[in-house]
Amino acid sequence: MDEALMLSTLTGAALTQGVTFIYRQLENLIRGKKDARTLVDAEADAILVGSLRLAAVDPQAYEQRQREIDLLYGILTSYLETAYVREDDAHLQYLLGSVRDVLEDVYKQRITFIGEGRPPSGVSIDQEAEEVRSAVTGLEVQRMASNVPVDVKQKFGMVRENAPVVGAKINEIL
Repeated sequence: MDEALMLSTLTGAALTQGVTFIYRQLENLIRGKKDARTLVDAEADAILVGSLRLAAVDPQAYEQRQREIDLLYGILTSYLETAYVREDDAHLQYLLGSVRDVLEDVYKQRITFIGEGRPPSGVSIDQEAEEVRSAVTGLEVQRMASNVPVDVKQKFGMVRENAPVVGAKINEIL
């Protein structure tokens, strides 16, 4: 993770909503484990740029980061029980940035708050391999709303003959 969550972009009620949103998503992940389907939050529209969609947990990412998830949950829970949320709290910014990094990895969606200089919230897929030997598709969906931001990044070394690489295959955009 190379950036803290910039709480200074959120003020007043939006600041509290932002911290609550991040904490609630982490709590849902912990409680629901691999079957969790979350990220859709009625209050999120007021504080996020872009759109989040109901998302299943990537089991491999969850397994790889499970210790970090549990540790961050414990630290954030203790922190929020003992400290006031302040815009200038660098420790809290870093902590929430770390939680956001985990959530983005596990749910494969970017989470961007209003005022941050990041691409909008939405589906984010990164694929990287030294060699592609068979078909690779970044995103394949039957139907998708036109307002859902999608970012597919693919970086491959050698792509073998008869190994098609497709960024996104969308049958119908609504």
